[in-house]
Amino acid sequence: MEHWYIVLFVGLCLLGGSMFLLRSRKCGGLHPVVRGLLDQAVDQRSVMLAEFMDQELAGGRFAGACVEFDEKTVLLDVFLHKELSEWLGEAVLVNFQLDNKGVSSYYQFASRLRGLPRGSGGFGMLLDTPAEISPNRKRRFVRVAPFAEVIIGIGIWPLKATQPRPDNPASLGAAQIRYRRDHAKHLSLLNVSASGLRLKLKHAQEEQALLDPQPGDRLLCLLMLCSQDGEQTLPFWLECTVANRGEQEDDTIVGLRFNAWAVPHRDKGAVEWFVVGEAGAVGPLGAWVLRQQLAQLTPKKPR
Repeated sequence: MEHWYIVLFVGLCLLGGSMFLLRSRKCGGLHPVVRGLLDQAVDQRSVMLAEFMDQELAGGRFAGACVEFDEKTVLLDVFLHKELSEWLGEAVLVNFQLDNKGVSSYYQFASRLRGLPRGSGGFGMLLDTPAEISPNRKRRFVRVAPFAEVIIGIGIWPLKATQPRPDNPASLGAAQIRYRRDHAKHLSLLNVSASGLRLKLKHAQEEQALLDPQPGDRLLCLLMLCSQDGEQTLPFWLECTVANRGEQEDDTIVGLRFNAWAVPHRDKGAVEWFVVGEAGAVGPLGAWVLRQQLAQLTPKKPR
């Protein structure tokens, strides 16, 4: 029996090695740095954001996992339901993220759309393989204004400057200001990214007395979101700093920058905090944002 396990292990190793050699032969002409970064992108199923550079192509931003590449093309799994053949040959700028031992790095490259291969879930995007890939020092994050139906609830608590992040947020009591879907909305989410969000506070007298955030203030935010299929609730605890504030007619617009994030332990109120670090991103929330953007940009199938 032990010999069977050994044979299986060796077979899997040989299979993995043969796949690596196959990829290497197909990409032998690529610069080693380009090949190495794309190898990591495929292995991590890194989500790539392709933005059309022609300003006339309104709404031309599509996100999908990098699934394969060779010397000529890179395939993104974007599941388009429309062929968009009129965009073939157009220039795109591609941004993506790689993780190495918990540290995120951001990259970009210029390319062109060369094909729209049909798959089981829709059309993919086939791009020219870049001759070079450069670091994206701006570290831009996709920002999306979510549909109302995917926001289940929002809660906001003020934190003192030296107050530690709560290990059990339930100990803070009820949120000072909150939003619940299908209820009175004194608070709404304008947009969200992996690095921060923007809220609108309506000028109701009782709400203003409860919360009047100023730049530099610390806030604790609970963001309750729907999963992509709508069957799960995704709770994010976010420790934030008020980055900016502005007035818009009868509303206050507040921009928050994430400092740390947490999710509840299963069946417990306690949480474990993760500092966002230099990258400034909440990875799981960033993935949710990309899926929401893709859902908004992809036309729905006719019933």
